[in-house]
This record gives sequence, C-alpha cells and structure tokens, in this order.
Amino acid sequence: MGKESKKKERKIYGLSFANHTDGKELFHFNGTARKLAFVLGIALFFMGLALICLIVFTPIRELIPGYPTARSRRELVRNAFVIDSLTREMKLWQLQLSNIQRIAVGKDPFEIDSVLLMSGFGDTVSVDAKEELAAKDSVLRAVVEQEDSGDGKKQKHSIFKEIENLHLYAPIAGNLVKDFSDTHNSVELSAPENSVVFAVHDGTMISADYTEDKGYVIQIQHPGNLISIYRFTAELLKNPGDAITSGMPIAISGSLNGKGGGGKLQFELWYNGTALNPSDYIKF
Repeated sequence: MGKESKKKERKIYGLSFANHTDGKELFHFNGTARKLAFVLGIALFFMGLALICLIVFTPIRELIPGYPTARSRRELVRNAFVIDSLTREMKLWQLQLSNIQRIAVGKDPFEIDSVLLMSGFGDTVSVDAKEELAAKDSVLRAVVEQEDSGDGKKQKHSIFKEIENLHLYAPIAGNLVKDFSDTHNSVELSAPENSVVFAVHDGTMISADYTEDKGYVIQIQHPGNLISIYRFTAELLKNPGDAITSGMPIAISGSLNGKGGGGKLQFELWYNGTALNPSDYIKF
C-alpha cells in the first residue's frame, strides 16, 4: 500500500499552447518534473549551439568588442609595413646625421647603402661593413679621378645632374683664395672682417658648433641630400632648427677670440655623402 501511495503522489506537469481566439489546443505536453527539466535542457543546448554557429559563421561576430575582423587584420599588416618603412627612414636619417658629424670633425663619411642600414649606423657599424664601405669608397675615388682627366668634368657633372640646375647663392662677398682639391674638400674665401655670411640655398640649420680654431661651424641641410658647411664664423644670426631661405644672412665672419680669422670663410658642399667642388656650382 505504501508503494501505491507514493506512485499516486508523483506530480505530473503539463505544458500546452492554445489559440487565443477560439481556445483550441495546438500543442500539449505532459510529464514529470524530471522529464520536463530534461526536455528544457535539450532545448537550451540546441539554442546555445545555434547561437554559437550564428556568431562564428555570420558577420555578427564583428560586433563583439575586441574580436579581430578581416579589416582589423588588414590594418595590422599595413601598420607593420608602415612601421618597417619608418624604422628604415629613421636609420637613414641617423646615418646622415652621423655623416654630418664625421664631416664636421674632418673624417670621411660612410657611404649610405643597404649594408650600412642592415649593420647599424655611424661609428657603431661593424668592422666588416666598414671594410666593405672603404673598398667601395676607393673604387668611387678612382672613378672620380679618372673622370677628372680630359672631358671628365662633364661626366662628373652628369653624376650629380639632380643638382646641376639649382641656383646656389654665394656664401660671402669675397674672393676665392684656395680652391677645392682631392685633399682639401673646401674652398677658402677672403672677405673684410665682419662680413655677412649667407645661406647658399633653402633648407634647415641642423648644427652650429663652436670650436676655438674655426669658430662656429654651421651646417645646413638642403633638399635632395645636399649639405652646405660654413667655417670661421664669429657670430650667429640664426640658430639650429631654424628654417633657412636662399641668400638669408646666417652669420658674421670675424676674429676668433684674438686668434685671427678675419673675414676668411671655409665653405664645403656635400651631396649624398660626396664632397663637391663648390666652384662648379657657385660663381665666386
């Protein structure tokens, strides 16, 4: 009798759907609480599975914050290329700055090429890269010396055809007293003391370091990897970082702490790390 009473006490639950207008039953389900929970669990499982498939295989997934879309992946790849290009450009500028510093102290500049960009820059470049660059420099010097003979001057001009049509302003109103040579990368001009020193072309003053022997050594970076250097100036009229225009006064020549100098000016012109004869481009 106890078992029969327990069976009678088991509750049966029903779930039905009916038409609201006429009350006609459309669907009916009867079962125990355990059976009903099982059916609901199966239903929730398939609903969750359907939701996951909807998110994974449809564009809805792009609405989830932080999910990598095809567009974001393309942007990541593009940014990686941009960063690589900027890194290379930064190394190139650092190499050029290193060359400017070497030129200012009378050292030979490094040739800027892929070997140097891969090895490092400036004085930190490896010994092997330095030896390779020195060999290339020797070959270049031999070619330039050969071109200087006969009609070599015209051939030499063709190497630097990018700057042949530039109009360069005379750096000082004076006379040429010492010309350019293979062992002397500058020209020397004489002028009255306290003469104005002018910029030869548009650009940016990148340095103006003072030395006891040569006064302010001014370096101006011009477009197209052209650099002009002015030595034996006693007073600055412009400062590093200033934008410069062609013919703009940048300094005053004069005596250097009682050590002479007068109106003398040493002037150098460099293109892509190669010293040029300023007399080929400026009428003194």
